[in-house]
Amino acid sequence: ETGRINGDLELGALICHGAVEGNVIAKLVTAHSTASILGKLTSANLTVEPGATIEGEIHASSKESAETNTRPGPTGTNKEQQKKEEKKTTK
Repeated sequence: ETGRINGDLELGALICHGAVEGNVIAKLVTAHSTASILGKLTSANLTVEPGATIEGEIHASSKESAETNTRPGPTGTNKEQQKKEEKKTTK
């Protein structure tokens, strides 16, 4: 509950009771009621308990594995901006 991480994480599972400030890429993310996550979150399996706070861009889909979306990006962007960024990087 008092733990704090400042930085990007890429891991198999994140079970969060404290605070994370940075981008998270994980196959499994569980944000417990005391958790606070600020940043881009990418996970194939996301569970958020009531009381937890998550601020930023969230990609949670069992169709898209967390490993396929490892390109870091800005938080708070909309889908139109993301498409433009993807087109720029693929040229």
